[in-house]
Amino acid sequence: MLRFFPLFLCLTALPAVACPYRLEPGQVAVLTSENPPSTERFTRTDKGVTQHRLTQWPEGPDEANYLYPHPLIVGERVSDGVTLSFRYKGNPLEWLDQLPSRQGWRANVVLYRDGVAQTKGTNKLEFLGLGRVEIGDCRYGVWRVQEVMELDGMEPITFEKAFNPDLGLVLLVTRTGPDGSALSVAGYDRIEVED
Repeated sequence: MLRFFPLFLCLTALPAVACPYRLEPGQVAVLTSENPPSTERFTRTDKGVTQHRLTQWPEGPDEANYLYPHPLIVGERVSDGVTLSFRYKGNPLEWLDQLPSRQGWRANVVLYRDGVAQTKGTNKLEFLGLGRVEIGDCRYGVWRVQEVMELDGMEPITFEKAFNPDLGLVLLVTRTGPDGSALSVAGYDRIEVED
């Protein structure tokens, strides 16, 4: 069972047998969940991090592919033949690697569906502090990051993300409501790296 705790310690993975703590180019991080049964495969590329997700639902499998220009922000989602893409213009992506010292990142964003602009707005990320995430027997120090995306004609979408900078992966995502309560939580039960 995955647990999330505030912990003001180092940001590297704590020692554990077979627990990966860094994702090298060419390696694949495989993260699995039991409920619902899903497998997600992450790979570092020149364009960012790619993710292939396969979820087994009672009505059948659901498959999606993602591209993240930085692990903390989604750039593209392809599922059921539909491509949703986000184009950002604002603070440099490199600032996301410096959130603890910069405290925030902001960009204007345009949402496209199959290459056609649908709406626009802003995306803001804020460093909330340090924490810890457990995946099986593996424990990871993380940055707690809040992301708020506001798109015209839509209610604001708010996430709290647990980001491990050594792996370069978000290990836990909580979608929160206007009052800060958790609406949904997406985490993992197992993590491994394949060469």
